[in-house]
Parts: sequence; C-alpha cells; structure tokens
Amino acid sequence: MVKARPNHKTSQLRLALIDPRTLVRNAVACLLQTWPPASVPASTFAVLPFCTIAEFGTRHHNPAKDFDLVAFNVGASTLADDRSAREVNALQQMLSSLPLVLMADCLEPKLALDLLRNGLKGYIPATASPMVAIEALRLVWAGGTFIPPELLQHAASESPHDSSDAHSDPILAAQLTGREGTVLALLRQGKPNKMIAAELRITENTVKVHVRLIMKKLGANNRTHACYLVQRAAEPRLNGANATHPSP
Repeated sequence: MVKARPNHKTSQLRLALIDPRTLVRNAVACLLQTWPPASVPASTFAVLPFCTIAEFGTRHHNPAKDFDLVAFNVGASTLADDRSAREVNALQQMLSSLPLVLMADCLEPKLALDLLRNGLKGYIPATASPMVAIEALRLVWAGGTFIPPELLQHAASESPHDSSDAHSDPILAAQLTGREGTVLALLRQGKPNKMIAAELRITENTVKVHVRLIMKKLGANNRTHACYLVQRAAEPRLNGANATHPSP
C-alpha cells in the first residue's frame, strides 16, 4: 500500500541528507534546492544536512515528525564493508517506516539489490544526472521505490525469464508501441519533453501525445506515476530473484 504523502502543491519535500564530506554534502544540498527543475513550487526541496548518523539521531529523536525522506550518501565506501553495513542497518532501524535512500559513488548491483529487497526505498549512483536524482527522490516521496536501470538489468540476468511476467508487467499488459516504450524509457531517466523530442528527432507536441497515450495505457495519473508503476512492477521480479538465488 502506498503511504499517504503531503500535498506536493503546498508542501516541501523535507529531506535529511547525511554525508560526512562537508563539501559534497553542501554541494548536493545546494543542487537539490536550486537546480532548475526543483525551482518550481510543486517540486521544492527543504534539505537539512548532517555530518553523521549519530548527529542526525541526537538532533532528531522522532525523524518521522521532522522529515519526509532521509538520504544517506555512503560515498566511495563499499557496501560490503562491515562498517557501512552496520551504519545502513542502524539507520534503517532508527527510521522505522520513514523512507531511506542511499547515494553512492560506486554501483554495487548485488549488494544494492539485497538492500532494496530488505526495505531500502531508493539507490542513486553518482553517475545519475541531477534531474534523475531529483525525480528519484520525488518518486520515493510519493510512495514508490527508485531502482536505477543498471540494477534492473542485473536483476534480470540473475533469474531466468518467466513468461508469466507478461501477466503482471503493466508495460506488456498495456501493449505499448515501440516508440511509446522508447519514450517511457527516456521518461524514467528524468528527461523533459524537449530533450526527448531532440533525442528522437520529433516535435514536443508528438512527445506529449506519446506521454498521454502511455499514461492512459498504464492507468497513470501523471508521468511520475507512470514511472512508479514500472518500478513497482519490477519489485515482484526482484523478490523472485532473491528467492531463487539466496544470499550466501
């Protein structure tokens, strides 16, 4: 069930950003609050930075009351490191039902997927564009889970293809055309209509038509909701992959 979130038209996304690197922490906070797509009132971020998990926990005994989302940037640290694993686990227990998103310099598919299967609501690699990072956080705020394409590809390679997926995958069920599927893939990368039009060499109006058809076929309220439905459809397959290939 999708947890109710504040009205995006009248509220800010209250984000706690934890990163021990002062320069990076403040740069990311500044980017999220000033990047052009985030300057629109409907997508404004209110970011409060913290140096450590301990500082965050000391200053906010009831995080769910003060924040809508928490992002923890592990930087170049590997998730395989015992310290990183303990920190992520401690933060998840501290937050309880409050959504947690990890940011990382390195893409570690297997470890990231394990965390996503165990409650993590998003994983944003440093290779993501500012717009993708912003839309990923908005997606999690709306109640979804952000999984970068690289992780979905890894998950697909982990488990054999099951033809029954066609009955649970909204894209297959909706029978999107090839061009609609391409537009949807670009939407999931956080690209605006103008950029999609330039990349596909079509007009913005044509892109808008494709987006409307995609939303209609998927039963989505808006483009963000359409991306959320696709992400949600991948979660059962991720769980299936976990059941087939348990962690050692």
